[in-house]
Amino acid sequence: MPEEDRAIAAGLHTLVSRTAPGLDARTWYGMPAWARDGQILLFLQPSGKFGTRYSTLGFNDGAALDDGEMWPTAFAVTRLTPEVQERITGLLRRALGRDS
Repeated sequence: MPEEDRAIAAGLHTLVSRTAPGLDARTWYGMPAWARDGQILLFLQPSGKFGTRYSTLGFNDGAALDDGEMWPTAFAVTRLTPEVQERITGLLRRALGRDS
């Protein structure tokens, strides 16, 4: 994994471990992912794996991100700044059904 992708993946792993220690780290289709009760909840598509200009943080349908009739389930990530980490923490808490 290229260094930029590795930095995002490592930082995301630390953030997920701290925010949701009950999630299990996995590799899913060759990508870093985290599961709840055996089902992938969120994953990281590294930019290098797909030749894109950004990595993608994605949530599967087990994530409680519902907001009306339409809501985002994937987010472009270029760096894990403190602001990005704060946004991801909020999304992860919401995905788990813990808004606080």
